[in-house]
Amino acid sequence: METTIADYTGFVAAVMQGKRITQRSQREMLSPQIGISSKHQFPSLNSDTTDDNKKIKLSYGLGWGLFTSPDGKAFFKEGHDDGWVHYVIAFPDKKMALIIMSNSSNGESIFKELVERLTGVTIPWDWEGYIPYRPNVRLPEKILRQFTGTYEGKLKAIVSIVGGQLKIESPTEKLPKTNLYAINDHHFYLKVMDADLEFVKGADGRIAKIVADDEGEHYELKKVE
Repeated sequence: METTIADYTGFVAAVMQGKRITQRSQREMLSPQIGISSKHQFPSLNSDTTDDNKKIKLSYGLGWGLFTSPDGKAFFKEGHDDGWVHYVIAFPDKKMALIIMSNSSNGESIFKELVERLTGVTIPWDWEGYIPYRPNVRLPEKILRQFTGTYEGKLKAIVSIVGGQLKIESPTEKLPKTNLYAINDHHFYLKVMDADLEFVKGADGRIAKIVADDEGEHYELKKVE
């Protein structure tokens, strides 16, 4: 569907007001038809489940995502295409809706903060894959080189440099080479998931291990090579 923000605003207002639709159809549209227990929205074939969103009753109605917020029931819809990402969330009890349209593939990284600041409601951003924007710094390759190597612990991780970019991969977790983004000269994060990695030096001044915060799970990986 292609539209303008003015036309889409009118459409969302009509859905909230029940215009050109019966009350029964509106009720079914905005009532849970299937509960959501998947850990993440994408990839769609991932079978990992979680109870993290059970409290907000995350589900899907007919065409709309649904959850319970401090402002009552909320319904939402997302839009994705190369160079375009959009988001709408509405609160029927408050007679309020927020529509965000972005002409950037990185727009989703600000959706969580925008919605929180404008409505006070936290969306199920982790499930949606809306990793919040974080500033990063560019480090010279001579500094990045100290982090390269193989690390083992709960899993095996290989850190390398490709084209001046630090990358991490994990054969045990089937994670392909993924960019690591620097917050400072020893703290990095991934954009594809909510994960932070801190490289820690040993007594000899060399990198000895990684302290990981992997989607809320904490563990250490010792450098073996």
